[in-house]
Amino acid sequence: MNKCLYCYKELDAAEDYHTLCAKAFFGTATAPILPYQMEDIVELARDSVTRSVTLPGVQPKLSLDFIKERLKDPNSGRLTILDALDGHFILKPQNEAYAQMPEIEHLSMRLAELFKIHVVPSSLIRLASGELCYITKRVDRTADGSKRHMIDFLQILELQDKYLGTMEMLGKEIGKLSSNTLLDKLRFFELTLFNYIIGNNDMHLKNYSMILSDDGWVLSPAYDLINLKLILPNDQEDTALMLGGKKQNFSKFYFDRFADNLNLNEKQKNSIYKRLQKWLPTAIDLIKTSFINEDFKSKYIQLIMQRSQLFQ
Repeated sequence: MNKCLYCYKELDAAEDYHTLCAKAFFGTATAPILPYQMEDIVELARDSVTRSVTLPGVQPKLSLDFIKERLKDPNSGRLTILDALDGHFILKPQNEAYAQMPEIEHLSMRLAELFKIHVVPSSLIRLASGELCYITKRVDRTADGSKRHMIDFLQILELQDKYLGTMEMLGKEIGKLSSNTLLDKLRFFELTLFNYIIGNNDMHLKNYSMILSDDGWVLSPAYDLINLKLILPNDQEDTALMLGGKKQNFSKFYFDRFADNLNLNEKQKNSIYKRLQKWLPTAIDLIKTSFINEDFKSKYIQLIMQRSQLFQ
């Protein structure tokens, strides 16, 4: 069965996207062409590292921009690789050391959307050689290419190590900086809970940011959400930053106390827990239709079922 790389639903034609899905992510009825072979991407990534123009982060990332083929078809185009600061898209190719990282990351982002978390737009995209890559839109760029001010918490806290600091410290800073304190604290708690549920234990200080909106500074849409327990199953830690003075072996008590620390009331906290239970069966269905392999599907489902039970 041919499935859409954006929504995972069945396709009638031998294409990669539904027309509506292509419009939703790329803004055109036909998805742009990514005219690179995997060997080209590997070489470009190495070259970018050498010239220090890759985007920040551990995974190889390349910056892309969309060039419309206006003379041929205004509804199609191609994506071309640019220097890190110039593109509107970020591309993450397959990782030679860890299987299916793009597929796992996109699924994790889709699961976050399903949980009503505000995330950066993302999709899977196919190279000319057939391999799938993860692609996301940059939220720190406007349509005309101008920059939106966005700053991560490593810079905000002026620390040298992105794994220093605590979740409580981040919550306090969000309270100081946000123009909508209550909403952002709720969003921060939702994101903390979600990352624990899906096994994302690499949410360090650079993976949380504030962005300047028309109404002032707010918590940015979530990005870099990925189930790393699938990729690094022997890693015993459950969080990148300390939560309640620890990084593993959490119970509901620690999340209750964290909600109290954020000044959330019982109704707000319990509403998120109830939403988690409603999310679970739909999340399982989404995992089953995703592009990850059957072994990963089974392990992903087992993890979220096990961890969701703590909050019943």
